[in-house]
Amino acid sequence: MLQWLRMRKTIAKKLKRWLAILLVGACSLCFCACEDLVAIFSSALDSTLEGFLGWYEDGTVDENYVYTRTVGGGDYYYNRLIPEQQRFYKKLRIDLDKFFAGERELFSYTYEGKEYGLLGDYRYSTFGLTEQQGRQAFDALYQDCPQYYAYDSVYLLHDDVSLSPVLSVNYKQKATRDALDQKIAASVRTVGNLLQGAYTDFEKFEVIYQYVMGQVEYEYDESGNPSETDHAGTIVGVLDGNRNTNSVCVGYTFSITYLCNIYGVECISVGNEALNHAWNMAKIDGNWYHADATNDDGEDWGELFLCSEEVFWQFFDYTAPAYDSGAADTMGRVGILPDVLDDLCYSRFTYKATEDGLAVSGVEIDQYYLRIPSSYQGESVHTIGYAFGAAATQLIGLVIPTSIRQIESSAFLLNAPQIIFYEGTAEEFSEISVGVLNGAFADAQVYYYSEEPPTQNADSYWCYQDGLPGVWTNNNGE
Repeated sequence: MLQWLRMRKTIAKKLKRWLAILLVGACSLCFCACEDLVAIFSSALDSTLEGFLGWYEDGTVDENYVYTRTVGGGDYYYNRLIPEQQRFYKKLRIDLDKFFAGERELFSYTYEGKEYGLLGDYRYSTFGLTEQQGRQAFDALYQDCPQYYAYDSVYLLHDDVSLSPVLSVNYKQKATRDALDQKIAASVRTVGNLLQGAYTDFEKFEVIYQYVMGQVEYEYDESGNPSETDHAGTIVGVLDGNRNTNSVCVGYTFSITYLCNIYGVECISVGNEALNHAWNMAKIDGNWYHADATNDDGEDWGELFLCSEEVFWQFFDYTAPAYDSGAADTMGRVGILPDVLDDLCYSRFTYKATEDGLAVSGVEIDQYYLRIPSSYQGESVHTIGYAFGAAATQLIGLVIPTSIRQIESSAFLLNAPQIIFYEGTAEEFSEISVGVLNGAFADAQVYYYSEEPPTQNADSYWCYQDGLPGVWTNNNGE
C-alpha cells in the first residue's frame, strides 16, 4: 500500500487569522493617545510577523553545494521538470543532504497530539510555481531518491500556499541515521557479491529483484491492514538486515530502485493511486518493462518480472492502463510517465553452449512479442534451439538479432511467429541456416532493419517506433 497519506495543515489559515487580529488591534490603537502602548504593540507585531515569515524557506539555492548523498539516487523524474521545478527540487535535496549530514535540525510540529519533524516549509510562490507544480517537484524527488529514507509514514503537510516534508522523529538523531547507513551499506555489499558474474542489465536486475524478495515479507499491522510504520515504506524495512522489519509495496519498490541506481541498471519507481500500489519499471536493452516484486513475492515468482504493459494491467483486471499520462494525481501523483511503455516482454530463456556460441530456447512466458538477446553473460547468442517457440502459442512478432546464424530443426513447431523483425539486412538473413520442420518460420513475413527512411521498398523495412518495431510505410519514408 502506498504510504502517501495527506494531512491538511493550518499554518496559512493561522497566519491570516493572526494578521487580521493584529490589524484590528492596530486600528484601535490609532485612537489611543498612549504612545507607550503603541510602541509595545508595534514591537509585538514586528516580532510576530518575523516569527511567521521566518517559518518559510527563502528559496535560495546554493548552486555550489556538493551533494553528499548521491549514492542510490537517480534523476529520471528530475529531467522531466521545468527549470523552476528543478530549482525547487535542488533546494529540497540540499536541505535533505544537510539533515542527513547533521547540519540541519528538524522543525517540531504537533498534530492531533503526535509529534512530527518538518524539514522546513516551502512556499510555492517563492520558486515561481503553482501548487500542482510544487507537488510534482516534490514527488519527483521522492521517486528519484530512495536514499532519503527518513520520511514519516505521513510524509507531507501541504495546502495551496506551501508544503512541508515530514520526517520521522525516530530518525531525528544523526547517530541513529549513521547506524542505519552502515546496515544498508552492508546489504549493498552483499548484493555486489551476488552480482559477480552478472554482465547484462537483465541478469543484474534479476539478481536484485530476487534479493529484495528474499529479504522481506509484506508487513501488516495488528488489524490486518498494510503497515504504516516508518520503515515499511522505505529502503530501511528491506535493507537494514533485520528480518523483523518488513515492508509494503513502496519499500519493495524503492529498494529495487536504490540497488539498481547503485549497480547501473536503469530503473525507476512508479505508482498509481487508483491501485493504491507502487512497483518498478526497468529499461532492458532499450525497452521499458514492468516489474512488481510485491505481487511476485513467492515460490512461483516470475509472472510480473519484466513483463509487458498488457500482462501487467491484465493482472490487475484493467483492460486499459489505470492512469492518465497528462493528469496529476496518477502515476505517483506526478503524471510523469516513462517515455516508452511497450509490449515487448523480455522473457527468460534457457541457454546452452555450442561450438559456435549459445543456443537459446525454452521461452517461459507466452507473449505477443519477443526479442531474442544478442548476448548472454558476455557470450554471443548464435542459435535458436529446438522447440524454442513451443510455449509461445500467441507469438506474433519476433525480433531476431544479427548474431543468430542458425535455427535448429523443429525450433518453431507451431503457427508462430507471424512476423519476423530482423535487425540486419536481407543478405545477412538469407545466410541463416534453417533446419527442417520450421514451417511457421519460413511462412512468416520478414522485415529488415533500417534506421533511416528507405528510398525504395520501404514496406520491407522496420525501425523502433516508440520502443516497438514498426514498418516504414512508403517510399518517402513517412
